[in-house]
Amino acid sequence: MFPSQSRYTLVFLSIAGGVMSGLAWSGWCPGLILLFSFVPFFIIGDHIFRHRQRYTRNAFFIFLLPGFLVFSLMTLGWMRVATISGAVAVILGMTFMMSFTMWIAFIVRLWAGTVAWRVAIVAFWLTYEFATLNVNIITPWINLGNGLAGDILFIQWYEFTGTGGGTLWILLSNLVVATAVDKMISGSGRVPASMAIWV
Repeated sequence: MFPSQSRYTLVFLSIAGGVMSGLAWSGWCPGLILLFSFVPFFIIGDHIFRHRQRYTRNAFFIFLLPGFLVFSLMTLGWMRVATISGAVAVILGMTFMMSFTMWIAFIVRLWAGTVAWRVAIVAFWLTYEFATLNVNIITPWINLGNGLAGDILFIQWYEFTGTGGGTLWILLSNLVVATAVDKMISGSGRVPASMAIWV
């Protein structure tokens, strides 16, 4: 996507994705920002995939860590009031789990291509969120669908799908926007028709 991207640019993109995602829980930014907040993560994935001869298979995981650490700090930092050690454990654990989930989907991309990667991102992330709802050692607080809690007008259908429906909407939206950004920047074709539906 950006052939001249340095490692610092990739770290910056990761942090930008984490900040945008964390803003949805801030109370002063609409949760709708989540509809494009993961795009920087996908841009990193696209860059590493296109230049995979220059990166190890673990590079995507490493570049995701700063962004998901910022995201976890912004959304779970309040836990320090209860216990510092507990907050550190939860923040680091959630950072690892989110990075690992997206990295495993990236490994699928290396083996099976971009379409399989898109399906894997959605499937693995929804599985991860299902686990957070059903395993007591993981907090469901930062499930993506929860980030839309302040945007009541847009989530009336939650009574049928729960927050998982919101997460699905967020992930699909981010994939559509990331694909459109990729097409515009690389000049490899027209913006996909799905972008018109998103808008």
